Amino acid sequence: MIVKGRDGQGIGFEATGVLVNLSSRGAFIHLADHPDIGKKLELWIKVPFKDERWMAYTAEVVRSEDSLPDIGIGVRFTKLRPKLNGILG
Repeated sequence: MIVKGRDGQGIGFEATGVLVNLSSRGAFIHLADHPDIGKKLELWIKVPFKDERWMAYTAEVVRSEDSLPDIGIGVRFTKLRPKLNGILG
């Protein structure tokens, strides 16, 4: 999965994360670094189809946990329906 957002200085970032848990209202993700609670993110989740389709969710960070070697963040989706965006490019 790919996580996009802005850091504390307002600089855009893009990171690869590991999706640990997914529900209809949110997700738990492992990242190398963590955005602050309250930050808005865009999550790109690859759907396991033959062609490389991605679902894009907008989300807000609601919790953060230090768990070695990565950081775990809980996010709440701000829209309950993902946007299917075909091939990521």
